[in-house]
Amino acid sequence: MSSSIFEEIASRCSISDALSITGLSLKDSGGRAVVPPSGSGSYRSPFRDDSKPSFSLFRDKSDQHWCFKDHATGDAGNMIIFVKLGCGLTGNGDAAALIDRKLNLNLFKKPKVKSSAESSGRLKNVKMDVFTHLHAELVASVVGVIGTGGIRRVYDRGILGAGTLFRYGRNGSYPETDCFFLYDQSTKSATSRKLNGEKFGSLKSVTPNDWHKLPIGLSAIHPTAVYGEVDEAVFCEGEKDLIAVMHGVSHDRSIPICMPSATTTTTAEHAERFANMTCTIYAQADTAGIDAALRWYQWLQPHAFQVRVRVPLMDGDDWADLANGCTSSEMELLLSDATQFDEYIDEEILTLSPDAFPKEKVDPPVQKKKGGSPRNNLNMLRTWVIWELLPGDEPKAADICRSLGVETRGAPHAKVTRGLKGVIANLEQLRAGDYSEEAVKAGMAGSLILVQRKRNSDNLSSVTTAPVVCNYSEKVA
Repeated sequence: MSSSIFEEIASRCSISDALSITGLSLKDSGGRAVVPPSGSGSYRSPFRDDSKPSFSLFRDKSDQHWCFKDHATGDAGNMIIFVKLGCGLTGNGDAAALIDRKLNLNLFKKPKVKSSAESSGRLKNVKMDVFTHLHAELVASVVGVIGTGGIRRVYDRGILGAGTLFRYGRNGSYPETDCFFLYDQSTKSATSRKLNGEKFGSLKSVTPNDWHKLPIGLSAIHPTAVYGEVDEAVFCEGEKDLIAVMHGVSHDRSIPICMPSATTTTTAEHAERFANMTCTIYAQADTAGIDAALRWYQWLQPHAFQVRVRVPLMDGDDWADLANGCTSSEMELLLSDATQFDEYIDEEILTLSPDAFPKEKVDPPVQKKKGGSPRNNLNMLRTWVIWELLPGDEPKAADICRSLGVETRGAPHAKVTRGLKGVIANLEQLRAGDYSEEAVKAGMAGSLILVQRKRNSDNLSSVTTAPVVCNYSEKVA
């Protein structure tokens, strides 16, 4: 999908449209609902409980499209981002498609599958778009940082791009995918990650076909490359870590080097380019990350002026974990704070033991809630209300899907039906005297909705389905 399509959808979506799609409302400092303004202003955040106006609306200076910023959480962006957050969607593409459908723009279309031969162009199996501010915002969202400082610093070195990836395998060509890339044409090395944050099957990132897993960024220190004074090379494993670290580097004297994986191929010729430079390896705090850092130290040590390895204090963490939710200034402070990481210099690096670190980060187990989360119960209740408001004794599930703005076939259809059955079961629990936490929460939410329905009973035409948007991403036990 071309970035210009996303920009067009964002520009065509007003704040009124976004509020209608998400079912949210704006409130002033006194908690009173207000009519969407024609100019900039501050309001209570519609995404959370907010007792004071910490949510700003404004128009972009370049093209005047609506933007927002939640000063408490750091969430910011255009109306596509607003709809994604308001509807609980996982990707910007899903939000853009929803806006396109609700506003009847007919701009968002599934890309046509092309073969790698058709799409190769100048960069084989990769078709680059003009890198825009929207691309930078999407990359920042994937990395988890606030602002686009690090993205711009990496882009200025000529190794960051965005566009379409074409992949092929044993069973033929895969569909084209919107990605951002770190690439180095001098070594024909590249790695890619989806702009919507999703995986390639079980993989977070992939190397495009016919590209290599060599250090990315070597072209920036080529003798013919001129980027001003350079005194440090920054090494990170993967796209997210590199951008996260560069998010906190406020000067232009550091060369970002991406190692596509812990097993990145290195050569003596490549190491010679770092002669008399300080090389800082930002290692991941796991077995593979420390093992890689040791190998990279031995690779660089004969040539570099100094080699440093920095490791997050928390076992299993990477540098994207530390940068999550940070602005550029906050990340800059973190990189200068020796209490946030362990640092090893030159021979000290050899004291690191991969066996002292976990094989991978272990997240605490998530307890499965009986009957599903309260949020999902509320979505099921919304489904039920729509069912009751639609004409006829027993409307078809497809009619409910259309009213909710979801697909009328396949999984969305099944989820709507399952959601209706779930809320009926919850209400039956209450009638039978089951006052468990989940049932009570569902019943309370149901009561509120029924009260609102009663208020509108004299004029059902006043009840619109536009604000009702359900997120069925959560599984119900």
